[in-house]
Amino acid sequence: MSWINHIFNEDCLEFFKRIENESVDCIITDPPYGVGYQTDEYDDSKSAVFSLFGQWLSEMSRILKTHNH
Repeated sequence: MSWINHIFNEDCLEFFKRIENESVDCIITDPPYGVGYQTDEYDDSKSAVFSLFGQWLSEMSRILKTHNH
C-alpha cells in the first residue's frame, strides 16, 4: 500500500507502531477538543489526555525524519 497523500483516521498510538523509524515527513495533530468534558463514551479529562502526551510525543519523535515537523 502506498502511504503517499493519504489521511489516516485511527488511534495514533496503534497506527504509529506500524511505521518505521524516521520515515514520516510531517505530522498534523488535533489534540482532543474540550479537555475536561466528561461523557460516558470517552474519558476526555485533563489527567487522561495529558497522561498520553508523553506517548504521543515519543512516537512522533521516533517516526519523523530528521529536520521535519
